Amino acid sequence: MYKKVKTGIIFLLTALLVFSLAAAAGSAMDDSSYLSMLMEDFVTDDYTARVYEILASLCEINDFDIHIEYADGQLLSIDGMFSFFPVDSPETAEEALYEIGELLGINSMDSLDSFEPVTENYAETGVTYTMQQMYDGLEVYGRTVTVITDPDGITSGLSSGFLKGINLSTDHEKSYGDVMMEIEDTYHGNSPYISLIVYTLDPYETHPVMAYYIEYESQEGEPFAIILDANSFELLDQYSLVMTDDITGKGKDAMGEDKEFPVYLSGEGASKTYQLKDKNNNICLYQIDATALGGISLVSSDTNQWTGEKTSIAISAYVNTITTYKWWEKTVGRKSIDNASGEITVVVHNTTTKDNASWNCVTKRIKIYENASPSKLARTPAAGLDIIAHEYTHGVFQSIMGGKNLGNLIPGAINEAYADIFGCLVENINWTMGENVSKDKVNGFRNIANPLSTKNPVKVGGKNYIDPSKIVTPNSDNDYGGIHNNSTIISHAAYLMLENKIPVKDLATIWYQSMLNGYDASSKWTRVRSNVLLAAKTVSLKPEQYGMIDNIFKTAGIENEPLKIVLSWDASCNLDASLMGPLANNPFEFFDVDKASKEYTFLKIPYASLDKDVTTGPGEETITIANETPLLYCYCVRIPGSTETTNLKDTGAEVNVYRGASKIPVATFTVPDTPGQYWRVFYYNSLEGTFETINSMSD
Repeated sequence: MYKKVKTGIIFLLTALLVFSLAAAAGSAMDDSSYLSMLMEDFVTDDYTARVYEILASLCEINDFDIHIEYADGQLLSIDGMFSFFPVDSPETAEEALYEIGELLGINSMDSLDSFEPVTENYAETGVTYTMQQMYDGLEVYGRTVTVITDPDGITSGLSSGFLKGINLSTDHEKSYGDVMMEIEDTYHGNSPYISLIVYTLDPYETHPVMAYYIEYESQEGEPFAIILDANSFELLDQYSLVMTDDITGKGKDAMGEDKEFPVYLSGEGASKTYQLKDKNNNICLYQIDATALGGISLVSSDTNQWTGEKTSIAISAYVNTITTYKWWEKTVGRKSIDNASGEITVVVHNTTTKDNASWNCVTKRIKIYENASPSKLARTPAAGLDIIAHEYTHGVFQSIMGGKNLGNLIPGAINEAYADIFGCLVENINWTMGENVSKDKVNGFRNIANPLSTKNPVKVGGKNYIDPSKIVTPNSDNDYGGIHNNSTIISHAAYLMLENKIPVKDLATIWYQSMLNGYDASSKWTRVRSNVLLAAKTVSLKPEQYGMIDNIFKTAGIENEPLKIVLSWDASCNLDASLMGPLANNPFEFFDVDKASKEYTFLKIPYASLDKDVTTGPGEETITIANETPLLYCYCVRIPGSTETTNLKDTGAEVNVYRGASKIPVATFTVPDTPGQYWRVFYYNSLEGTFETINSMSD
């Protein structure tokens, strides 16, 4: 079987070679050598042969214009068509994923890996289908893949949190009954929802464990989710299921402005009542009512007269929700939070020790809390259009994610960032959050244009950054790992895109589409960058604008962990390093980075560069792979013709490869004790994130 597949690929690649010969003329290694390197050195089994066959096919159907992004051996995204067949349902979306299963890391149809539909989202730009990764019939928590299609159902991209290579026994010691007792005895909760899962989030990516995902209500009635090891009940993760902006205060008469708004007339005669209910947009305004069924009742008036302090709070919440609804519908075509004209429920007059607004992930309601004393706010949270739009966006985010909540730490900060971005856009592009509510009328709670002024960060690891990796137990005291605090890293990026002349409509479309492209509980900061760059293809941007967006994220400390290849030698001579790798839009053509061509970019985005070139030794030369493309890289060292030294073995040359900021090399290569002026050092297989030593010498 392998020989047949390999023969077929050689035929296909030969056809591609004829197409691309002109593009690579003059390179240090010609196309035939590159093709030979691919076929003979790496296509060594049916699985690898199938990977290369898929890549060659994708290049062909995209007319050699496709971008596939990998990091550390995991597929992150595909920007281009990847299925021959139209996708018009979750079932056909799953079939499309199996067509490229080997790229994700699924070795065969007999694999324990599979998918289950989570949600499908419709927009003007097309449809996205989010699929949950499964393993042996169990959910792999926080791992999803989103299939992106155009309006005609043709696949146009993919965003992936899929984790390949899971090899885990699903046996476990603790039963569902044990979990019920644990929740009652240890967490003092009730009415739990329990699901057995495979848990793979950091630091368990390399050694997954069996776990229970549990939702329950605390004694105080607050909904929580926790994840417990299914063998030891070790607490792996926990978070609140209330998305709150953690604001406090008490409002008066809202903004003091006259408003006209729709009401609904219910009943007749003596039973007639007017209700804050927008039938056209399906928005209902409730208040806490201990005497009513379910503890809430519609805010109403017998005479259609709306006066009083509490009523003004309800009016603000109501009108701001209607305004938010209309913005989403007009700007990106989304009808209601669920995009299916479902009811939007807002509940006011909740009592608490602090004033705030929240999106409740369990009841799926916007809630306004009041009566805190003393107040730290100028007005009720209901008075802030950006605050209502913020909580509304949390609902949209949860709906797009198939009803799931992303939890704490980085995924939670991503969620909060989107809520702030759309909160600012809805409020007429005002880049301060809560300035109409906060006593700080200049900066509000978070100044997105100038985050440092509200003691928020603009960069991962920078000033005011809360490092999630140092948070042992996320809770309200540490902002659940900095979810509100760190969110400005992402929201400030959106602000900078607007400042750099991305039109408002395009900005809204890009960030909405990037949300549709999918997130999950495994999402890192770099997932936002990938999703935004994918989404940017849905609007007409110039090539330099892609580079601008990439640079904004890079400035914010959001970039794939680069590979730094450092050549060092101790002889008094000159050595030259070179790197050959696959193009960003066609992995069967290649680039060279060396002293003659020091950088390779695509759409103004840097992919590889010679950062340090030393002309006399002893010294160091550094080549960096900033963004990885799929297939094979080859790194070589040579002695220039003008150098008196004739043998590399006499130079003490050594090559160390570093990932990210680590000072510990992931691979080290020492020049062999063999005569020669040209040293082929190693291959790097970006599909697997692995190195293979070559160590061949020639003249």
